[in-house]
Amino acid sequence: MPLNDFYALSFEGDADYKSGHFFTADNNPALYQSGYWLFDVSTSLVRAGGIRLSGWVKNLADRRYYASGLANTGLGFIEVVPGAPRTFGLTLEVRY
Repeated sequence: MPLNDFYALSFEGDADYKSGHFFTADNNPALYQSGYWLFDVSTSLVRAGGIRLSGWVKNLADRRYYASGLANTGLGFIEVVPGAPRTFGLTLEVRY
């Protein structure tokens, strides 16, 4: 969306659905992740000449999920790795 001759504003949103799945080949029910949605949003201020300042949020709803899991039956424990929580930040991009 142009603001004037030098600046423009842009908005972006992403939605990503991951269906339910097991982390092990034997379908261990302790290592099952149910389906979930992740939402990301960003807005950018773009200046003519190649400068972009973006503010963004990933995992907007702060959905708790597991990124991976491992059953170590020999030692008798189950290991899971949590997914990234809500994160936010700024990005400055300069093209020349």
